[in-house]
Amino acid sequence: MLFATITKKLNRLIAPSLLKYGLTARYVLTQGNIKDTPYLDYLLLLPFSQTLLSIEIQEIAKETRRGQIEAQNKVLSLFDKFVDRIWDRYLEPLSLSADKDATKHYSNNPRLDAFQEYMRPILTPTNQWSDIERYRMNQRFIKWLRSEYLICKYEPDIRDALKTYTQLKVTPLLGGQKIGRLLRSLIGKTDVNRGEFAPLPNASILDKAFDMGGWNKSKSTNSEYDHMRDIVQRIGGCMGKIPRSSVQFANVPLDASLKDLSTEEILEVSGCHISFCNSFNALCEEGGIYEFWTQDYVSALANYFMTRCNDFDGQTVVVDVGAGDGILVHFLNQYVRGEKGKFSNNVNNMKMIKPSSPRRKSTTLPIIIATDDGSWKINPKAKVEKLSVSEALEKYNPFDNHGKRRHQLIVICSWMPMGIDWTQEMRDSNVDEYILIGECDDGNCGDNWLTFGNPDFKNETFTKEGDGSSLDEAVACNVT
Repeated sequence: MLFATITKKLNRLIAPSLLKYGLTARYVLTQGNIKDTPYLDYLLLLPFSQTLLSIEIQEIAKETRRGQIEAQNKVLSLFDKFVDRIWDRYLEPLSLSADKDATKHYSNNPRLDAFQEYMRPILTPTNQWSDIERYRMNQRFIKWLRSEYLICKYEPDIRDALKTYTQLKVTPLLGGQKIGRLLRSLIGKTDVNRGEFAPLPNASILDKAFDMGGWNKSKSTNSEYDHMRDIVQRIGGCMGKIPRSSVQFANVPLDASLKDLSTEEILEVSGCHISFCNSFNALCEEGGIYEFWTQDYVSALANYFMTRCNDFDGQTVVVDVGAGDGILVHFLNQYVRGEKGKFSNNVNNMKMIKPSSPRRKSTTLPIIIATDDGSWKINPKAKVEKLSVSEALEKYNPFDNHGKRRHQLIVICSWMPMGIDWTQEMRDSNVDEYILIGECDDGNCGDNWLTFGNPDFKNETFTKEGDGSSLDEAVACNVT
């Protein structure tokens, strides 16, 4: 017990300093360049300190809740009440902690309060914009920061949603080795490794569980940055845009004061994009989910493939490139197999067609295959062939070496990496059709010009990741 207590105290003392000075050291060593440096991050113990802080924030929240319960159950003596009254009336206004606490934003959420108490001094030690410059281009840290904040803020809502809609607990999208500690504690041990899974939820369940019925389903890229723009202008800055994308960022004088900004506003201008999030976003961050598949989505997509299959006289092959964990293809195949009986009935009916009738279309089921090269280290939950995009297109090319058609080929790509275009290779491989899932035209999937043909991005040059270019060199600031 004593050792555990000492360790906990050391963690709370060491972890904030490790993270604060590690971020500063990383910025100095990389000279502010836009570059992913995972090995440097590990050398500076950044992932280690982030893990320690996550654990301690959660522990502090638990201790606070226990203390609140004990305080509610405690019966105060007359002397205790007398001392409390004297302190509250005469001594509390004079204490140093009163001024210190006045700058904090307390909530009814102990975990969120603990996050703000620990992270604010780390993120803005001098309360100037130069503090944010240390880490805002460190996408690994920004991702952790966003996820940690969202799960701290919306943990109670996620607990309520999973308690009320228990079918969400067993959805395979929330299983796997990389889910967060909160989901692991709520879901428990579930075996979703390459086996038959529980059904996907339908869209209406998600809307009810996470109060998304009023969400705007249309996309507005500019409105995503409205809150950030307002904050930036308040502190004397302007918005800039990364070439060949719709991604905007804050451009602020280094000596601009951040004293009047809340912790959430600090995270927003750092690029965490948390203003328009709720418990559903927190759930996806905690579960590492890019696309939350539903029964509605899968059935509609599978029905489309079967229609395309019927329209073609021959075999249809559907290949999912960059398939990640393979969940989408698993449920597409499951749905198609469930429709097999209907296809059999169609075949029997077609046997009654007279020979003089036009040639019937194919009634075979589509072959649906998941492929991924494993470069993103995503653990497969279903069958996935380890193939790169090029290898998959070569293996399942619709024509043989003599130019004879083998089958109809449809390619799926869900959330193509930003700034990368795979569609040219698809067209060069003579695929019959490709379906892109994710943001389009001016979003964070693919290349806005090469992939989607958006003319607004035709003449812009993209600064490749890892070439050492800084934002100041790559982007001109435009006041918006």
